[in-house]
Amino acid sequence: MERKPNTFPRFDPIALEGKTLRPKQKKAFTLLEQGQNVVANFEMGYGKTFLALKLAQLMKDKGKKFIMGVPLRAVASQMFDVFFKYFNVLIVSGDHVENKTKILDPDFDGYIMTYEMMLQYLIKERQRQILFDNIGAFIIDEVHIMASGRRGATIESNIMLVQYFYPHIQQLLLSATIQNSKEFAIHFKCCLVKTIPEERPVKLIKKIITRPVFSRMDEEYEQITEDIKEIIIKHTTPSANFPGMLVFCNARLLSKKLASELNKHFSHIQAEYHNASLSMKKRKAVEQAFSNQDINVICCTPTLAMGINLPSAICVLTSVRRRSGLLNEKIFLDSNEIIQMAGRAGRPGQKGNLIKTKNGITQEYGISYTMCEYTDYEEVEIMINTPVKICSQIPDFMKWMLLTWIVAGISQKVKLKKIYSQIFVSSVDFIKFKQEFSWLVEKNFISVDPMGQIIASHKARMTAFFGIKCETALHFQYIRECLKQEFWAGKIKSIHPATLFCLLLACEEFTSNIRTSEKNDIASITTANNFCDNSYIYHLLGETKFQRSQNEAVKKGFSITYDNYLQQRYLENSSPVKNEQVIFKKFDIGDKVQVQTIAARLLTAAHAILGTSWIFGKILRELTDGMSISMACFDSDVIDLMKIKNVGPRKAILIVEAKIKSRAQFYRCDTHSLYYSIKKIVHHRNKRVKILQNQFSEKRDLWKSVSEKSLEKLRKGAITSKFPSIKNIQFKKRKEIKHNANSLLKHM
Repeated sequence: MERKPNTFPRFDPIALEGKTLRPKQKKAFTLLEQGQNVVANFEMGYGKTFLALKLAQLMKDKGKKFIMGVPLRAVASQMFDVFFKYFNVLIVSGDHVENKTKILDPDFDGYIMTYEMMLQYLIKERQRQILFDNIGAFIIDEVHIMASGRRGATIESNIMLVQYFYPHIQQLLLSATIQNSKEFAIHFKCCLVKTIPEERPVKLIKKIITRPVFSRMDEEYEQITEDIKEIIIKHTTPSANFPGMLVFCNARLLSKKLASELNKHFSHIQAEYHNASLSMKKRKAVEQAFSNQDINVICCTPTLAMGINLPSAICVLTSVRRRSGLLNEKIFLDSNEIIQMAGRAGRPGQKGNLIKTKNGITQEYGISYTMCEYTDYEEVEIMINTPVKICSQIPDFMKWMLLTWIVAGISQKVKLKKIYSQIFVSSVDFIKFKQEFSWLVEKNFISVDPMGQIIASHKARMTAFFGIKCETALHFQYIRECLKQEFWAGKIKSIHPATLFCLLLACEEFTSNIRTSEKNDIASITTANNFCDNSYIYHLLGETKFQRSQNEAVKKGFSITYDNYLQQRYLENSSPVKNEQVIFKKFDIGDKVQVQTIAARLLTAAHAILGTSWIFGKILRELTDGMSISMACFDSDVIDLMKIKNVGPRKAILIVEAKIKSRAQFYRCDTHSLYYSIKKIVHHRNKRVKILQNQFSEKRDLWKSVSEKSLEKLRKGAITSKFPSIKNIQFKKRKEIKHNANSLLKHM
């Protein structure tokens, strides 16, 4: 049961917890009380979150709300736990989309959002006016991420739009790693409060461990494992106690292997792995167990260092390079990432910090080990002590940024140029601004009327809202026009959703994220060829527009996305696919999530841009609906049946193969006849599965029949379920518009 707002205690760390504020915290508190904007560049463990809590309390006292931006959904959840002790806060992120409907509730004291979600509310004018009119404070955590690509452009745009539309809102920007903090604070009109390394509450000792350059991955993993074993032996006390240790790995496979190896080798070590292959519930359980000291080692990927408060006595970076997603390319981490990971070692107030005695004085400390190859030693030595300089990333994402500003309401070229001139660079490139603006006009994203007013097209608004590249939006339109021409010329009557998937995602934004060079990917691409018309894709896109490597990337993305579904519907079918040697590659769940996420986002954007009024719009809608179902699928009949409660992919596939193609047909069917049809299908399928089990040494689950009683229960459920009609949809839309209008009037 949720507590009522009036039961939350005031945030007062001195009165509540008996804590003494550090000098720089006091200085920052004073500036916040005076209403100043503040950049707090504090050493790790100095207490940046205290400032955010203090500002939130100041706003509550004034009858205002606060909004806080964080880098990850996991960080948002952790911040919610911290703030909910004192404030009635609402978390709005990809994991809590349902909270969007509660955002107008006046009882909330503040909001915690990811950077991307924050930008969505800033660029949607009506939502911005409702939400931000009562916001008194704007907080950005881990602001140094502004130096990192697209996310950096998002953070800077958030800061600039808030300053443009709501200059009275008080800003607090938090970070531990800003090299050019003075210039940064001056540029964004903030007071700077900065600590020096000597002010870190718990001293951090940094060490580097070098290793040879290995040509084989297993040899490198073996060396890393041996080095970590030596670290554990070195820091194990005679009583076999071992303090907490975080081991940052550049690959999920290494984190899993390493945790297993350490548990086998040491009796006093309890290690767990933590990466994207685990569910959120499991990851939280691992974090909690580490905090409670039930386990003493976590082997994790670097995302755990991104603002998640999980301190330890020892931190180990197994590599200064990481693999870039599914591309398998090793790229250098930047200084900020390395410093953030190393900084998790040694935090004030935690149990298990390392202790040393000097001149009769006992001191706590933490230690970090950074592993690298001999050739990288000199560069790493500089990087672990020198944060990256922050500079604007907006010039690299100019088209998208210009669209977001225009959609947000900066609709005059003079004003647009003025806000662009305020980006955080030493010299603003107005020539590039002119070129990109002209390109947007030429490609019909925007138009300019005789009065100088900029008008954004539907395509521009959708591109801004979904955060996709402008070139991707043009690709979607190109595919639609090609298909329309083919249809009216009588060359095609329909198109399979799998082919449409491949055509739409044959864009650089999708294919550039998927590796296709390795031999072990051939099986997945060959599998996809059984369901996607290869020659037709080339026919529409042409050899010059669509390189073969892109085609392979699309096919691999298709097969990863629909892996389980394809296997269930086709590979185990009694009529096997032509190529008997095709084997579905068991992809890591993290890879599947990554590909499915980008595929779902792009398909949803395509649906929003293209709509359903064109000839194949209905197929695109079915494809998008399929992506929203727990196990992705693309056939309209299966998607329709899965909308019935308790009907999963396997049941839906069996019902479809028994000649039931829709929910409406299902609730009219004879369940007795359907039961015997399904029983025969299951028998033939299991014969096929057993052949595959004998042919390949791979475990496959047998199919289970559905009882007649269960079918009757599902049929009754289908009858009582509401079938969407045009009338129902229109009624729902009118009701929603009325509710939004009433909410708007209420908050005016």
